Amino acid sequence: NFTYTANADGINCVNASNVLVDDCYLRNGDDNVCMYTSYDSIPTLNDIGYAPHAPISENYEVKDCVLWVNCRPFQISGHGTRATNPHNRVAHVHAHDCEVIDVAFNVFGNTREHDEFWSGVLRVLSQSEAYVSDIRFERINIELTKGYTGKPIHVETRDSKKCSYTEGHGYRIENVLFKDIAILNVNSKAVPSFLIGAHDEGRGADYGLAGIVFDNVTLDGRALTRGDLEIRGRVDGLQFLK
Repeated sequence: NFTYTANADGINCVNASNVLVDDCYLRNGDDNVCMYTSYDSIPTLNDIGYAPHAPISENYEVKDCVLWVNCRPFQISGHGTRATNPHNRVAHVHAHDCEVIDVAFNVFGNTREHDEFWSGVLRVLSQSEAYVSDIRFERINIELTKGYTGKPIHVETRDSKKCSYTEGHGYRIENVLFKDIAILNVNSKAVPSFLIGAHDEGRGADYGLAGIVFDNVTLDGRALTRGDLEIRGRVDGLQFLK
């Protein structure tokens, strides 16, 4: 799978379930593998008039792939645009035994890779009240381009002010596992990995992040620690197992 223009994702699944991506080589100008919900309100994405029966994406497996990317190898959730009841849902995603090669430095020739709300190699995102749960990244080697200054890991319930299009506030992300992840060529000037819970005062206790687990995640052979993370908002049940 080869794409080269802006916004040229490799495999982009929207409101779809029971998806297997197996033994693929992906070289893409934007994201490699995306798993979204969307609901009929983003003209830029050309989805006006599209009304899915249920804004749900669940039961994905990505395995034994080689991923070469200009942006994000994995974009889990985002773009959900339906209201609170019921929540958009992205759940039960397992990405494992993959090689991520040559993650691009300085995407599109500007400084957006430095922006705290942009990118992230392993990215899990809640927008527009999306409920995201049970995401596993296991046995993945990530080789950053020399000089890369973006974030290796980015988990966020996003404030509507920071959304890309017309999305609303994020809701909840829970039960995310990073296990046996080796990240190579980490620049000393890189933005720290981000864990960002609910931003605004007055949101309920169920908004934010919960159950984020790091088990044998290394940066150039050194174990990732709490000091390698930028943590904001409500983040419950953070664990480091090794």
